[in-house]
Amino acid sequence: MKHTIGLLAFILLILTVLPNSADQAASLDAASRDKAINYLKNAVKISNKYYEYCRPCGETVATEGKLGTIKSSNQLDKKTKDEKPFRINLGSAEADLAYIYVAGGTKNSIVWVNLAKAIGLTVYDVQDTLPSSVIPGK
Repeated sequence: MKHTIGLLAFILLILTVLPNSADQAASLDAASRDKAINYLKNAVKISNKYYEYCRPCGETVATEGKLGTIKSSNQLDKKTKDEKPFRINLGSAEADLAYIYVAGGTKNSIVWVNLAKAIGLTVYDVQDTLPSSVIPGK
């Protein structure tokens, strides 16, 4: 009986932790992709930097990146002939928008906003804005 309760507690723990650390906003439909690209085009006018920060992953410091070429990609599933979801590439890597913070506000008063939330995606355990305490050098 003890082992069964322990096993059930372990399974419950795994089920509550996995969704928080899984890709939340890496795969997008076409409308969300278009919103993200438009938002990024406006954000780069304020700052060409972005920060990646995954609090559910246990990160304590954000990683700075540069907004360069912004691309989107999707592929055709060879078996079903359906298009796979779109992904946003920041530089050379695909991005999970739940953990990407881009410039909002003005050049004189930048607020680092969560990209997924800014375009209306539902994501969990991420802040609307990036805490200054996790920005390197702050």
